[in-house]
Amino acid sequence: MTTPPRAPRRCRPRCAAHRKQSCRRRPAVPRVVDVVLIDVLAVRVDRSAGEARRNAGPVRHVAVDRLQRGRERLSGRDDERADLRLRAEDRRRHRVRDDRARARRDESDDGDGERNETDLLQRIPPDERMLPGVLTHAAGRFLQSGAKGRARRSKIAPPLVFCRCARSNPNVIYRGQGGVMSDHLDGPNFTFPEGDPRLDVADLYLFEQPGDPARAVVVFDVNPFAAGPDFHPDAVYRIGVDTDGDAADDVAFFVTFAPEGDGQVATVRRARGNDARSDEPAGDVVVDKAPVSFGTEARVTQSDGYRFFAGRRSEPFFFDIEGATNNYQFTGTDTFLEADIFSIIIELPKEALGASGPIGVWTRTSVRRGGTLVPVDRAAQPGLTNGFITDGDLKAQFITDDPTNDRARYTPSFVSQLVDVVGLAKEEADGLVAMLLPDLLRYDPSQPSGFPNGRRLPDRTFDTALPIITKGAVTTDGVKEHTDYSDEFPYLGTPHMTPPPPLG
Repeated sequence: MTTPPRAPRRCRPRCAAHRKQSCRRRPAVPRVVDVVLIDVLAVRVDRSAGEARRNAGPVRHVAVDRLQRGRERLSGRDDERADLRLRAEDRRRHRVRDDRARARRDESDDGDGERNETDLLQRIPPDERMLPGVLTHAAGRFLQSGAKGRARRSKIAPPLVFCRCARSNPNVIYRGQGGVMSDHLDGPNFTFPEGDPRLDVADLYLFEQPGDPARAVVVFDVNPFAAGPDFHPDAVYRIGVDTDGDAADDVAFFVTFAPEGDGQVATVRRARGNDARSDEPAGDVVVDKAPVSFGTEARVTQSDGYRFFAGRRSEPFFFDIEGATNNYQFTGTDTFLEADIFSIIIELPKEALGASGPIGVWTRTSVRRGGTLVPVDRAAQPGLTNGFITDGDLKAQFITDDPTNDRARYTPSFVSQLVDVVGLAKEEADGLVAMLLPDLLRYDPSQPSGFPNGRRLPDRTFDTALPIITKGAVTTDGVKEHTDYSDEFPYLGTPHMTPPPPLG
């Protein structure tokens, strides 16, 4: 049998048969490169021959950790080239997935484009029709959808937002595109609003006073990591309460600070009706010239049924930030274990909140500029700002706006995040956003407190959201609540007096 002649090393332009073959000489590889796995191609370097042979074969889905290990094995200029190929393949795969999901949604649309939001909400039990109850309901649906294949087919969704945490130095917090860290550093590009940590609203807690069902406790945390030296003397720290469901304040507490000696004193006013909607502090003084605590000793003030504290305490919030930014590969490391926070804590009769039934509560910081109070930051539900708004300009607008404008102005952005990033159907996203907005922490004083009815210090709020963000693949970050909470006022632990981490 005659052996057919070998094909030439370089195909002639007119040779159609040879143009279909990969017969060009491949360039020599200047150095040894380890194995790199790509989603659709396995590239192997032959060390003995010094040439790269490409074994074209279908490779099923490659896990994210394999891609990460592949990146870590590379070094030098070859690393950069391979990393670019990996990133390009990741982007291509996500585009294909998004296009297919969008096509499926278009095919399932009934043509008129209208959604019956009421029908969707009717499927949610009445006792869960408040955020985060609706989130709990959605999380359960994701966890139960494995039988239908939806959750099992879905990969972990990319994080809604990211922050950068150095593995070599976990005490360094890097600026990124936001942060899965409640509302800490929720200014544009993961910064302090107005560049001032004293004006940054970190968290809001609201719960029944331990041992007294007739009283409630409001914890208003600002100044993440205690990065600022005190409370801003030209700021107004406001707690708004909506009692009739229109997102407008019916009761408000205004807290202001003034220097006195080497420290500060605080004044608290309570306003009702039209005065509660005023930007300027209004209403009756309920706490006057209460000393602020900057050390480990808690200086408590009592006045006409109110108990008040303002100052530095141990950070009650707990979460694994590095795990959240590492594709939800949680290690149970608490980023906030030894962090401090500045707290405004008011213990008061429940009737002072203005209603015996459901209410909505939110917090705001404003600062005086040229004689006028300018809104700087706000927060209510944990993680809402950093979790759903990644655009810096839109976030700057959102945190300075009022809850009364939330549904009209921010619904499209929230729906887009739930559909495009999390992967919810449009109908599901519409229903969830209807519960998310306006941004108010819901609380029914007649019911036992605890997330989603208010928020206690040890409540695992982010374990409710994780199944939604990861489509059921991750249900907890593995971080345990802090052990320094107290059943006695001011409830937060003794401050660690830890220096604030550097920002980079």
